[in-house]
Amino acid sequence: MHYCTATLLVLLFSPLALAAQEPAQDEPSQNNNSLEKQKLKLEVLRKSLNQASQQRNEHSTRLESLKHRLDCNWSLIQAYESCEARLQNDPKGQLRCKQQAKRDAAACLGEN
Repeated sequence: MHYCTATLLVLLFSPLALAAQEPAQDEPSQNNNSLEKQKLKLEVLRKSLNQASQQRNEHSTRLESLKHRLDCNWSLIQAYESCEARLQNDPKGQLRCKQQAKRDAAACLGEN
């Protein structure tokens, strides 16, 4: 009878023992899934960072271009004022001076 009882106990508890071992076998799989998810998130973050960096570089380039144009235009304004102040009584001289200022501004803007 002990042999039958022992056999029954083994048969009854074997599925429980196997079930208890299954999560342990799934843990590496779950860890791999978690690791894969983390790798995917990291890749998405890396792509976002690269995109943001590229956009920042493009914005910096545009900003430098705008700054250069602003400097050229400011120089033109100052040149016009200088022409008017220096050549108050010489309208033809003012015209020549302002035309030169325009050429200088066009050259300045062409540098960019």
